[in-house]
Amino acid sequence: MQDLVSYSSSLGRAEYHISFIPKYRHKIFAYEQIKTVCQLEFNRVAEQCGFKIKEFGFDIDHLHMVVQLPPNMSIASAVKLLKGNSARKIFQCFPWLRQKFFWGGNLWSPAYYFDTVGREPEIIYNYVRNQGIKGDNLRKLSEFIN
Repeated sequence: MQDLVSYSSSLGRAEYHISFIPKYRHKIFAYEQIKTVCQLEFNRVAEQCGFKIKEFGFDIDHLHMVVQLPPNMSIASAVKLLKGNSARKIFQCFPWLRQKFFWGGNLWSPAYYFDTVGREPEIIYNYVRNQGIKGDNLRKLSEFIN
């Protein structure tokens, strides 16, 4: 019970593994500056909206994160906040992205992946943490499960 979070009238843990891909699966995260701006904006939104991003993992064409949400926030709400604010900030910082890759105006694919972290969160944390490491054989989540 050491990882439970106490809220005003509840006690629990709601951690999710969430993954986004840029529209058309463009390899925008090959640029370190874009990864940095994206991560900073995600953290800013999370802090402002009362949730935590506990882990990030970027590959060149997608990202993974572990997010801890309060009981009054849905996954869909958190995703909407993260995608909308990050797209606006990334397009402000890198206007050439819109002209070169995202002529339709949307940075993120409308789809996203989510799953609960479960009772053994370290497996998911390691998977997210090791995204984008070249030459590894640990690209599939099943490789992280004993």
